[in-house]
Amino acid sequence: EELNLSYNGITTVPALPSSLVSLSLSHTSILVLGPTHFTGLHALRFLYMDGNCYYMNPCPRALEVAPGALLGLGNLTHLSLKYNNLTEVPRRLPPSLDTLLLSYN
Repeated sequence: EELNLSYNGITTVPALPSSLVSLSLSHTSILVLGPTHFTGLHALRFLYMDGNCYYMNPCPRALEVAPGALLGLGNLTHLSLKYNNLTEVPRRLPPSLDTLLLSYN
């Protein structure tokens, strides 16, 4: 139900078990989130993607979240995208979202 893939060099979201409730992809090298990256993760409620692009984890560009990339996560209530050099709020987020953390962008 919980998977922490933080602090490693992965560059894309790997195939993940559909039973996940909490996923941490913080401090990785993932810079693009598209609509297929979270396919089948219907139980996911918590997603942490902090620090993938900031002064302590430099990158060539900001994290890119495609419009609607997270829309398929119908049970997502907590999304953290802190420290990613985002220049705008991601569009078309799931209506189930209660908490959105965007500090230090």
